Amino acid sequence: PFIENGTLYDWLCKTNKDGKNGRSGFEIQRMMRFVIQTIDYLHENGILHRDIKLENIMMQTEEIPVIIDFDMSKDTQNGQRVAIST
Repeated sequence: PFIENGTLYDWLCKTNKDGKNGRSGFEIQRMMRFVIQTIDYLHENGILHRDIKLENIMMQTEEIPVIIDFDMSKDTQNGQRVAIST
């Protein structure tokens, strides 16, 4: 499915709920917690993404980030590159 809500960078630059430019510290902290938990899940399962950046995190909804672009990722359990299709 196509993710049409933009990247995490776009999300950071959008006007927040108070009508101010950018996001509040609380909003950024909450979003980064989601991203870190996702990266932790990948690492627990032996996958290194190796290209995490704002442009490789898409926003499924206003509050749900999705990590994309696993072209450079590596499976540390068997030492091979990971082929993940999205």
